[in-house]
Order: sequence, then C-alpha cells, then structure tokens
Amino acid sequence: MARIDDANRRILTKKFELGLFEHPYADRTYASTIGSAAHRALAREAVRKSQVLLKNAGGVLPLAKSGGKLFVAGKSADDLGNQSGGWTLTWQGASGNTVPGTSILQGIRTAVGSNATVTYQRDGTGIDSSYRAAIAVVGETPYAEGEGDRPGSMSLDATDLATLSRLRASGVPVIVVLVSGRPLDVAAELPNWNALVAAWLPGSEGAGVADVLFGDYAPTGKLPVTWMQSAGQQPINDGDGKTPLFPYGFGLTYAGTPADTTAPSVPGAPVAAAVTATGLTLSWSAATDTGGSGLAGYDVYRDGTLIGSPTAASYAVTGLSPATRYEFSVAARDAAGNRSARSAALAVTTAAGDTSTGGSCRVSYSTNDWSTGFTGTVALTNTGTAAVPTWSLQWSYTAGQQVTQAWSARVTQAGAAVTATGETWSPGLAAGATVTFGFNASRGSTNPRPAAFVLNGVTCATA
Repeated sequence: MARIDDANRRILTKKFELGLFEHPYADRTYASTIGSAAHRALAREAVRKSQVLLKNAGGVLPLAKSGGKLFVAGKSADDLGNQSGGWTLTWQGASGNTVPGTSILQGIRTAVGSNATVTYQRDGTGIDSSYRAAIAVVGETPYAEGEGDRPGSMSLDATDLATLSRLRASGVPVIVVLVSGRPLDVAAELPNWNALVAAWLPGSEGAGVADVLFGDYAPTGKLPVTWMQSAGQQPINDGDGKTPLFPYGFGLTYAGTPADTTAPSVPGAPVAAAVTATGLTLSWSAATDTGGSGLAGYDVYRDGTLIGSPTAASYAVTGLSPATRYEFSVAARDAAGNRSARSAALAVTTAAGDTSTGGSCRVSYSTNDWSTGFTGTVALTNTGTAAVPTWSLQWSYTAGQQVTQAWSARVTQAGAAVTATGETWSPGLAAGATVTFGFNASRGSTNPRPAAFVLNGVTCATA
C-alpha cells in the first residue's frame, strides 16, 4: 500500500504542477497541424536517429543508390500496420495500410529513384544472382499487452525464415531490417546475414529507414536494452554477468563516415517585418554547420510550438490574431538531424484589426430529447478570413428551456438568452476552425430550435 500511495502522490504532484486540474482539456489550437509536413519531417528524423546497426560485414552498408538491381522482400517491407505496431488507432493494431504514411519499400524506391532497379516480392521468390543485394524487412506483427506474450519462442516466424532462406540461396548479400518492438531471438540466423539493422517500429515514416540504408545519414542509434543470446537468457540486463548477443548501448556506424553529433551554431534572433493583423515575415542571421554534415535548415517556434521548418533564413507567418502578443524563436538543424539551441526570442504584437468573424460563421445545432430535458450539441465554424481572438455565441430559447450544465465551452443563461464562450485556455477561433461543445438542459412539452445564432454581433448561417 505504501508503494501505491507513493506512486499516486508523485502522479498527482506532477498533475498539479502541469495545471491539469485547473485546465483538464487539451488546447486544440494546433489540432489542425497534426500530421503536417513539419510533424512528419520530425517523425522521419526520429526514425533515422533510432536505427541501430548491429552487423555490417564487409561494409555492405550503406548501399549505393545507382547501378544494378536491388531485391526487397519480407512481410513488413510494404506494410504500414506492421511498421506501427500495437496501440495504433486500435488497441492491438493490425497489419495492412492502417495509417497514412510511407512504407519502408516506398522509402527505398524514392531514395533510389531511376538510378537503379528495385524489385519487390513479399516472399522472396524470383531472386537470382543478378541482384547486387537483397533487403529483407522481417519481424513481428502488431500486438499489445498480453497478446504479445510468446512463451514458446521469440524467434522469427516460419514465413520470415522461409523468405530469408530464398534470399540466401541466391548468393547475394542479405541485409536484414528487423521491425519489432523488442529484441528477438536471432542468434542462430545472424551468421547467415551480411547486415542487421534494428528498425524497431518506425510508424508512418519508413523513409527514415531508407535514409540510413543508403547513407544519407550514418546510423547513430544505440541499443536501449541488452539483446539476449536466446530467449532462455531472459531476464537479462546490463551488468548481470550474462553474455549477451549485443550489449546494452551497442551500435555501429559506417566506416570512414564518423557520425556528426555536433549541433550547428545558434542562429540570430529573428526580426519581424510586414506586420499585419494576421501575419508577419521573420528573418534572422544564418547559422553555420560545425559537424561536417551540412546545414539543412531551420525550425521556427511560436510561443514554444514548432510552426514551420524552412530551408532559408526567413519565414512567412500567417493565421495570427489581431492585437495579440507572440514570441518567436528559431533553431538550426543540420543534415545529420542535430539541432542548435533556440535563438533569443522576439516578442511582437500584431496590428489591431477586425475582431469579428470577418463577416461569416456557421452553426450546426442538434438535440437529443428525453421526457423532461435534452442534450444539445453545437458546432461553430468561423467561415471568415480572420481569426476571432475571443468568441461569444448567443441564442435565445422561446419555450422555457434552461441550460443546466455544459462541456467544452462555458455556457450561461439569463432569462431566455444563452451565451457560450470559449474555455479560458482556448478562447479563440482561427479562420476556418470549428469548435464543438455540448450541454444538458431542461424543457417543457416542446423544444423548438433557436431562431438565430449570433457570433460577436454577426448572425451565423445554420446547417
């Protein structure tokens, strides 16, 4: 009980520090940026940095992008579901194209382009000695929690072993890319492979694996766990006296290409120009590369949140609110994925402007009625061209309806007039954005729909 109390105490302390009891809901201001190009670029960087090169006999890696033919096989080569594992959209996850993204095969084909021929056959059939290398993308299928228990064996399954056998029989170098959420029992097979890369679960960004296979980035990942010689060694940990297949912290890089682990210099503080009510242009003094891989670009932050990743030392910011103070800073990144510290921050206030909806808004209103009350759901969309820094939506009831509680917005009622406003942590509404909130209310024998909805003085269209 003391351990449970201690764990709960630490959890509650952290929640108080983060203000989760005062502000329990997520700030949805940046929800529309989820899955953006900037986010995917960051995810791809995380993938390539997490690749662990465990074997590279004869320096078979990195592969050349041009000349000859490459053969790709394996059940996880062109399967985003396998790349993502469990707890992805659903509890157990699933094989197949369950999420948008780039498979490892697609990443390989994009890296090579028209400079070489890439042949893919899931089970490895059709390969012969005319290929200069075979890439086998094998490993586990998705699971979560107890569904992943494998008391009988932690080795590759029969399908993977058959695929690898066909590739080895061709006599060409075999490069194994292991897709799994944990170390697998591969010691018996390892001597038959020329190279082994632990790709873990790269999720939607299979191109990050190709970045390392073709040498655009040298592998820098190190094992975060001890890799067992066999499942019979489990549990195995660093320093417990057992001899592992690969020790904790192990990871190779490419000979003659020492990994660039040095961050670029810090760029100059940004300067704002062409400041309007809804946008501005930032520029800053360029950073310099210090580790040898070359400067790749910059990351721009607004109030601590990444909003863009330009390659040049300038960036146009849009979608701002009038008469609002923002802070901007910039970090540099190199081709190896290293990032500098952020620059000094620039504080800038946008020009005053029209704080209305830009002339248009739309409301969708629906109810679920029962004998003495109803649940109302309102979806408010700012269809104007300007952000609304603080929104307030009004409507009136004509049959004695009375709001009793609300969620995802603050809803108050005075007589027949009802007013809904944004929560304190998310009071605004960007151009094109929608906020949805709900409430419970009592009613009489009828529940007529409000005649009109007015946002900050502008009557909205209704859907």
